[in-house]
Amino acid sequence: MARKGRVEFAGAIYQVLDRGDRREAIFADDQDRLTFLRTLGQVCWRTGWRLHAYVLMSNHYHFLLETPGGQPGSADEMVPRAPTRYASTTGRHCM
Repeated sequence: MARKGRVEFAGAIYQVLDRGDRREAIFADDQDRLTFLRTLGQVCWRTGWRLHAYVLMSNHYHFLLETPGGQPGSADEMVPRAPTRYASTTGRHCM
């Protein structure tokens, strides 16, 4: 059964999360976490999102994002790919 569509509107606050496959680690070390946060900061700057809270665990993360422009759907595309972008640009792979 498909999940219900997300209600999107300006000023909404969303919880964004992602997990590694089979609970595997998605960050190899603190450098990976810092790079991920820098990438997230760039995304927030480009989109105007406001990051209210975050937690990075070894195998998953959670963010609390506010979308003043009402366009959170792009978070599904931009945020989870940050570790992949890091690996492709540096040759280092998250665990």
